[in-house]
Amino acid sequence: MARTAALPLLVATASVLGAACSSHASDSGWACPPGPGASAAAEQQIQSKRGTMGTAATAMVATSHALSTQMGLGVLSRGGNAVDAYVAAVLTDDLVLPGVTSTAGLTGFLVYVAATKSVYYVQGPLKAPGVAASGSSAGAQVMIPGEVAALALASRSYGQLPWGDVVTPVAELAAQGFALDQLYAASIAVNAPLLSQSAYGQKTFFANGQPLAEGATLAQPDVAATLSALASGGAAAFYQGTWASQFVAAVAGAGGTASLADLAGSQALLEDPIIYQHNDATLFTSSGYSNGGARLLLALQTLDDASAVAVGPYDESPAALELLLHVHAAESSQESWLEDPTALANPVTANADIVSGAQAMWSMILAGTVPPATPAVGTHSSAVVVVDAAGNIVAGTHTIETTNWGLGLFAGGLPLSTSASLHPGIAPGSFAMDPLSSEIAFVGGQPSLAMSTYGTGLHPGDVQVLSNILDVGLDAEDAVLEPRAGYYSVTTQNGVDFVDLSTHMLDERVPGTVVCPVRVAGFGLLQSEPPPILQGFIDTGFPTVITLTPSAGPTHLQGMTPEWMNGVAAGY
Repeated sequence: MARTAALPLLVATASVLGAACSSHASDSGWACPPGPGASAAAEQQIQSKRGTMGTAATAMVATSHALSTQMGLGVLSRGGNAVDAYVAAVLTDDLVLPGVTSTAGLTGFLVYVAATKSVYYVQGPLKAPGVAASGSSAGAQVMIPGEVAALALASRSYGQLPWGDVVTPVAELAAQGFALDQLYAASIAVNAPLLSQSAYGQKTFFANGQPLAEGATLAQPDVAATLSALASGGAAAFYQGTWASQFVAAVAGAGGTASLADLAGSQALLEDPIIYQHNDATLFTSSGYSNGGARLLLALQTLDDASAVAVGPYDESPAALELLLHVHAAESSQESWLEDPTALANPVTANADIVSGAQAMWSMILAGTVPPATPAVGTHSSAVVVVDAAGNIVAGTHTIETTNWGLGLFAGGLPLSTSASLHPGIAPGSFAMDPLSSEIAFVGGQPSLAMSTYGTGLHPGDVQVLSNILDVGLDAEDAVLEPRAGYYSVTTQNGVDFVDLSTHMLDERVPGTVVCPVRVAGFGLLQSEPPPILQGFIDTGFPTVITLTPSAGPTHLQGMTPEWMNGVAAGY
C-alpha cells in the first residue's frame, strides 16, 4: 500500500469522501462497514475491558495490577514518599505481571521534587556486554540490566524510607505467592512451550505437567531469595553478589559472553528532562537514552504546525485520522538525532531539533515523501505513576524489552532481557536507546498531569491521550476511554515479534465512515488483532495517568489505568 501519498483528505469535500468510500466499499481488499458507529455489542465489549478510574484528595498510586497499587499505597502509609512507592510498585509489577517486565530489565522515570520544584529523569538502561557474542543464541541476546541501579539511585537521592523497608514486603509476597488472574494464566498457557524449556520454568509455572490455571497460587521462592538479598545488601548485592554469578552462568550456558565485570560496572543515569512549551502547558519528558518523549513532542509540534484541531477528532474525522497516521510515519525521518543520547540529554539542542524536525516532517507529509516507518517492537512493559501527600510525583515505565519472559532464560528467578536483536550494531559495553515515554505537565506553574504509556502503540497513545487532557479538556477517565489509533499489527512466533508495517491498529468503535476513506487513501487499518491472549484486545497504547486539579477538593487527584489490564488507581 502507498504510505507516502500526500493528504487528499485534508482538502477533499464531504461529498468527495462519500463517493470515494462508496466506490471502494465492495473491493475485496477494503472492508468498509456502513453505519455511523460501532455496534452496541462492540461498544459493550470495549467498555468491559476498560481500565479502572479512581479519585483521591491527598495521594494516589496508579499501576497495571491491583497488588502493585496496594504495595505502593502500603509504602505511603508507612511514611514513605512517591519515590519509595514507585520502587515498591515496580518491583511488585515484576513479580505479578506475566513476564512483560523484569527486575533484570530496564526502567526510566521522571521525579518531581516538590520542595525544590525540580524535575529529574532517572534511567537504568540496558547495556551490551563488554565482549560481543557471535551467533544468534539466546545467551548472545542477553543485555545487562539497569532497573535495580536506577531504583537504588532514586531511593538514595530522593527516597524517605530505608531501602530494605521498601523491598522486603515484595520479597515476602514472592515467597507466599499470589492468585493468578486470567491474564497471567492465559499467558502461561500461550507461552507454555517456551516456559517448559527450562527446569526453572517447569517447576514454577506448571503443576503435574500442566500450566497453572486461573486462581492457582504462584509462589516464586527463587525470586524471594533474590529480593531478600537485594533488600539487605542493596544494589551492590545484586550486581556483585549471588545473583550476578547466577546471571553470568545462565548467559554462558546459553552461548553468551556477559561477565561479572559487566555487572559490577552497571550504573544508573540522572538526566535533565526535555522541557517543552505546548500551548499553556510546560511539559517535562524523558531524555538521554529514552527517545519516547522526543517522539511525543515531535508529533505534537507537527500537528500544531498542521493546525490539526481544525480537522476534528481522530475518531470522527477521516482527515484528522489520516494526518495523525502520516505524522507518526514521518517520525522515521528524524531517526538520526532520535537515536543520539547526546542530543536528547541537552535540552537546548533537543528543543531546536524538535522544532526543525516537526517542520521537516510537515513538509514531507505535504510533499508525499514520508519515508518507510521503523517502529520499535518487542517492548513489553508496564507503567507506574505516584503522587504523594507532599506533592512529589514519579511517573515511569519499566520493561523486559522483549516478548513475555524473553527467550526463557532465568537467573535467580528473574527472566532475562534477550533484546539485543532490537539493537543491531550496538557497540560492546554501550547503553541501548529505548522508546520509553513519561510526562509531567505544569499549567500555571503547578503540576496538572503525570502519565506514562507502554505497548506497541505507546507513541500514538501518548499523543492522543495527552492532547485529550491538555488541549480538549477531558478528564483522565474520558481521555483514556476515547477511541484511539495505534501502531502496527504485531504477531509473535517462537519468541520473535513480526511487524506488519502496512497496518495500523484502530479502536473498533471508530465508524466505517471514518475508516473507509482512510483505507482508500492507502492505510491498512485493523480493528481486531490476530488471536490474542485477551478476547477483543487491541493495542493502541496503554496509558497510566494521574491528573491534579486543586480546585476539585476531594477529587483533587484522578487516576486512570490502562485498558485491557487489571490495574487500579487508588489513593486517600
